[in-house]
Amino acid sequence: MSEETEKKQDPFETAEFYAVSGDKLPQNTEQDVVLQWEKKNADPNNSEATKRTLHVVAYKLVKVGERTYTDEDVKKICGSQPKAEPEPFFSNVTSLIAFDTETTGIDEENDIIISASLIRVEKTGVRETQDFLINPGLKEIPTEATAVHGISTEKARAEGVDVREALTKIRDTLEAGWKSGAVVVAMNASFDFTIFLNELKRYGLPTLEIGPIIDPIVLDRHYDKYRKGKRTLASLAEHYGVSLENAHSSNGDAMATARIAYVLIRKHKRAFDAMGKHGLHKLQQNAQEAWAANYQYYLRTMKNEPTAVIDGSWPVRKAKEKT
Repeated sequence: MSEETEKKQDPFETAEFYAVSGDKLPQNTEQDVVLQWEKKNADPNNSEATKRTLHVVAYKLVKVGERTYTDEDVKKICGSQPKAEPEPFFSNVTSLIAFDTETTGIDEENDIIISASLIRVEKTGVRETQDFLINPGLKEIPTEATAVHGISTEKARAEGVDVREALTKIRDTLEAGWKSGAVVVAMNASFDFTIFLNELKRYGLPTLEIGPIIDPIVLDRHYDKYRKGKRTLASLAEHYGVSLENAHSSNGDAMATARIAYVLIRKHKRAFDAMGKHGLHKLQQNAQEAWAANYQYYLRTMKNEPTAVIDGSWPVRKAKEKT
């Protein structure tokens, strides 16, 4: 090769690996790094994504070249690849694990869990049930909360198990369930998981690695947003034609939640399979955020509550700022 030819040679042709500028995770080809970048940054729910610019760097012993791609360039490269179909989600789901808690109140940061239930349900019926009554220690259960779930301070202290023991067993059961291929079902998951994670943190216990969740109220609002009436567990049970026994007990509520979830899965299975596990998670995140924004607007404009704030994060709410 002549010296003149070598000078004109594209440095990308001699590079040993490629990476996004500022991120030296190596890819074998220039096309690979573009595809990986798009996979990491694409938002399938945003058809009008803002224009993005990608800088791909070719490395040998030192940086030897850099190219800039517009959003259109990225789309052309990615569009030339066969689109991977998402793995059918519910074809691989072994069972549902319904999770519900009863608490001293609705303050996720300061209230505590008094009872909890985990019910593993398969197509043939209930496989396993775990119910926990938890000793509240020095904390009193308000009479208003007792009126709802029927658990008094005296009963919880006399019959409840140690809080650390209960929290650890719940966390381990949830994580083992996800690892086995189960999906956890929780009605208004943002409440149960937020208060549960706060409890783990309060006692210095390892946190929970969250897996696939189905939240019936979030999906119901999304797919049937204009239906009038309440969206309580009792009203959803009636709407979907399932039974609710022992309402406001963690066991009764968890069982009804599982039944509602099965109806929703049967009704929307094709859509859930098509979007895959991550797509279903994103759908519920977006649906909860949209509902919260609309409800906040309603409270501020129609109910004269100008400072109302509705947190739309899912399945765990953001920590409140300290004032």
